[in-house]
Amino acid sequence: MERMAVLYATKTKQSKKLAEAIGSAFKVKVKNIKENPTLHDIVLLFIVGSIYG
Repeated sequence: MERMAVLYATKTKQSKKLAEAIGSAFKVKVKNIKENPTLHDIVLLFIVGSIYG
């Protein structure tokens, strides 16, 4: 799907692994949110991050 994006933020690389699994399932390139990716015409957005408590 062209109008789909998968972004992730991680400290321990676990969220990156999950984001890559989602990206490979939908054949979408995964991007780190710290790199400030530009998003244009996105219909479906996955944001993967962990919860620290």
